[in-house]
Amino acid sequence: MVKKVTSSTILECVRCGTRFGEQDVRELCYFPSTQVCLHCYELGQSSSYALWCFGKSNVLGPAGSISEYGFNLDAKACRDECPDRKICALFVSGVLGGAMGNRKVVCPFRQDQSMTAKAWMMCATKAVMIEELVRWVGRQGGDPGRILRIMRSGKRYDVRWLVDEQIGFLKITYQGGGVAAKHLST
Repeated sequence: MVKKVTSSTILECVRCGTRFGEQDVRELCYFPSTQVCLHCYELGQSSSYALWCFGKSNVLGPAGSISEYGFNLDAKACRDECPDRKICALFVSGVLGGAMGNRKVVCPFRQDQSMTAKAWMMCATKAVMIEELVRWVGRQGGDPGRILRIMRSGKRYDVRWLVDEQIGFLKITYQGGGVAAKHLST
């Protein structure tokens, strides 16, 4: 049964607890079908792939294999099981949100599960505090200076990226190239 939303109806986001009304539904600030607000969906889209795949495209590894799973309507998990699938599709297409949009990301490292590849993917999917990145690399037994040099280099194995480093955060924006680039059009 569908509940009629009136101006006096108070709707609450199940993720953050913020309350919304009928006007918020009309302005796409709240989605009653999932009981989640636009702000929480935007946070989900800008979060890491490991936390939530919402609003993100698949990430291809160097051989064209998927190294991070995002929205894919052909996948059973998206098509049949995900309650956010309709709204997620709007974020991936760029109609809503826009942090990731239709942007494709190709990991430039041959070993998708290596520490360097994981560090690169963290920086390519969201802005990462440099201090946190250095601590994480240190806990993995790696050389933080080496990883930062690679992240800041902007190129590896013919894959290019832009580096945005502001107020202690590092963000990588994939630009293209690499062996897997031919797989992006499929």
